[in-house]
Amino acid sequence: GDYRWRTSSGFVSFSDSTIASPFLYIPDLQTGADSVFSITLQVTSPDGCVDDTTMDVHIYSRPQADFTVASSACGPYSLNPMDSSFSIDGQHSFSWQVFPGTNVTVTGELTSTPQFDFPISTSDSTVYRVFLQITDSRQCIDTISRTVTIYGKPTAAIQAIPADSCGPFSVNWDNLSTSAYSSQGQSSLSYSWDLGNGDSSSLIEPTAVYPSALYSDTTYLIQLVVTDDFGCTDTVQDSIRVFPDPIAEINPGPTVD
Repeated sequence: GDYRWRTSSGFVSFSDSTIASPFLYIPDLQTGADSVFSITLQVTSPDGCVDDTTMDVHIYSRPQADFTVASSACGPYSLNPMDSSFSIDGQHSFSWQVFPGTNVTVTGELTSTPQFDFPISTSDSTVYRVFLQITDSRQCIDTISRTVTIYGKPTAAIQAIPADSCGPFSVNWDNLSTSAYSSQGQSSLSYSWDLGNGDSSSLIEPTAVYPSALYSDTTYLIQLVVTDDFGCTDTVQDSIRVFPDPIAEINPGPTVD
């Protein structure tokens, strides 16, 4: 016999409209509204007899998975995606994942408000891909993913040379800070020193003078904040102790006439 397939939709097509069992190609539908179209088959026998039949096909509009995240951050970092997914009846389930998942803690992965806790890294940055799959009440599925770059953290470290002494004395601060990136040296970092004596500095290795009190030891608290090109920071504190100088006195004894 002779077969003739046709459809009421201009978006639906057949692999071959002249065979008995063609494939039907239906485009993706995410308009937020279901669609109904008809399929008609007309059959002509070798004797020229004709018959046709028509049936309606109901196509569900798939849900739309969507969310927003910060594109980058300094580790450690807690990421809370902002979900904006949509389904016709608003009844859809969630399944969140992240790759790579090593040392990443995920909570609420089956809710609309998950949290991803990314670890601290002191070597290079890591690009993570966060996946969301939603399934609506009719078992239609949509998936989306977005990337998040977690930058490595610099390491702040300092040493006083000398550490403690009688005052007033001058201290050369030895900066032992390092970048998280092996290709970047200390000059790639910026520095904010609180030298503890009322002075501040942005030098890599400043020098500071610390006076002493008259009769008691004085402790100075020093702080360094290190910042890299990505805005990632680390803070270190140290202290030095300044001893008072001895006071030399002569008490004359009794005199004899």
